[in-house]
Amino acid sequence: MLGLHTEPSQLIAALDKTIMDLAYDFTGDGAFSFATEADVRAALFGRLRANVLFYIRTGNVRRELVHAEFPAFGAPWKGRARYDLVIWHPGLAEEARKKWGTPAWQWPEKLRRRINLIAVEIERFAGLTWDMRQYQILSREAQFVMTQKVKQHADIRKLREGWCEFAYFLIFWDDDVQDKQDLKACYNCLQKAFVQVSREDTKLHFYCICRDGSIFRVPQLHTQGGC
Repeated sequence: MLGLHTEPSQLIAALDKTIMDLAYDFTGDGAFSFATEADVRAALFGRLRANVLFYIRTGNVRRELVHAEFPAFGAPWKGRARYDLVIWHPGLAEEARKKWGTPAWQWPEKLRRRINLIAVEIERFAGLTWDMRQYQILSREAQFVMTQKVKQHADIRKLREGWCEFAYFLIFWDDDVQDKQDLKACYNCLQKAFVQVSREDTKLHFYCICRDGSIFRVPQLHTQGGC
């Protein structure tokens, strides 16, 4: 049964490589091929599912570990929150398959707590992030404002509060951030805010990928976290 003995570190390394490959394709005119968040998610989804590490086999049956719009178990949100992408724990994929047909929110709590090994949220935008204004990002209070926006961001809160062992927040920024004063300041503030938040919650991992090739990952080296 391929995948049952796959280590989380292997899946994380493969996910990181896939994200970096996608970042390369997003550079310059390549960003045109990822015109919406749905385009980015579909590309990441397809590339992960094509990787042998992200499925297991039982005989001739293939059990996928990568799923889109899967429940964010544990997140106390009305309307039953979902993650953009999840990667199931390989050792629990068969158990989850046996529960198929039963609403996921009715699965045993032990399974719900552990099935989402990795949760991923994706954002794509151009210009300044999250309604920031030029006068804000160039002010003395810019770092405080940005850090608060990161902490209060709905998708980041969902990642922090949900039951997953590793959480990824990916930004695809369709702009040349190093060529514009306000965007460069925004980029730098965002990186510092992500560093602070990742220190508070070690399961969080952030990527910021820009059209001009600028990119940062926080933390630089992955450390294991838990819910």
